[in-house]
Amino acid sequence: MVAPIFTIKPDDEKKPGYQKIIDDDHPYFIYVPRTLPDGKVLKRYIDVSQLISIHKGILLEKKEVLETDRMGLLEDLLIENLDLGAEGEDGQQAFVAAKS
Repeated sequence: MVAPIFTIKPDDEKKPGYQKIIDDDHPYFIYVPRTLPDGKVLKRYIDVSQLISIHKGILLEKKEVLETDRMGLLEDLLIENLDLGAEGEDGQQAFVAAKS
């Protein structure tokens, strides 16, 4: 499964949901800034509400690796939005995943 990464434009920063994205408080978006070689920060977000499945052959090369904290937030949001949590006998949440 893949999700699109969108760039935050200057006009987007005036929209009501912008601060929620930056503060990691949005129900579907994960903020994933990228520092460019010139030192500027490209503000972007992943929209987990637009997941699509693709054939693994389309993934020709690794383009970018998310930082550990961003990947953890993405994983948590995916579990929450896809309801992949399962409650075990002891009442603890357990992650359910298919083997690849």
